[in-house]
Amino acid sequence: VMERAFLDHLPPAQAARLIEPLIGLDTPRAMAVMNLRDKILANPGNLVYAGELPIRVPTEGFGTGALQAKLDAYANRLLKQRAVTIARTETAKASAAGQHAMWRKALAEGYLDNEHDKRRWIAGPDACEELCAQMHGQLADIDGSYTSPDGEQFDGSDGHPNCECTEGLADAEAIVRAAGGKESGDHGHKGRPGQVGGSGPGGNDPLKGEKLGEHTPGGAQKMIAYLEKETGESFA
Repeated sequence: VMERAFLDHLPPAQAARLIEPLIGLDTPRAMAVMNLRDKILANPGNLVYAGELPIRVPTEGFGTGALQAKLDAYANRLLKQRAVTIARTETAKASAAGQHAMWRKALAEGYLDNEHDKRRWIAGPDACEELCAQMHGQLADIDGSYTSPDGEQFDGSDGHPNCECTEGLADAEAIVRAAGGKESGDHGHKGRPGQVGGSGPGGNDPLKGEKLGEHTPGGAQKMIAYLEKETGESFA
């Protein structure tokens, strides 16, 4: 389905509508429906919640048909949620994998090199604190891996479902700063090893939640040269 969505240039919302009839609820969502049933049966006359949606349980409780209708409605909402999560996550992973493939091809052909060019992790505006927020600004070789807070290595395209983080090419100044070089004015910064600046999400980093473009002239100019060679087009 996702291959078809990419070939047809479908946005994630449309891809989710194709996915929804083909999947069921995963275990956590199925358990959420069962937990709602238990809460409704245990709370006659009270207010219970199906996710964030309030449900007022009659004093005499719901009849069998009415109870099943409430459960079905909640299950359908969770199914749509799961379909959207799959579509968004797989779209982002495929896009990142394509970006990595292009960077690695440029590396193999000498347009980029691991000494002067790095990939940089850019936390999304709502980055999760457990993984992405702590990795904000971390650098990795073009063909290397990032290091998660618990020490695991991963490529960058396989973070977690619904991840909104992005990557870009770090410029030479950022690489010097990450090493605490004397030209950086950032001697021994307080970020994690391999991170730039140490400001972290919510700080004054102008790249927080943004994609790199004009911020990375060195890497961007190299990739423009590479793309011009690959496509025969001029991007000047």
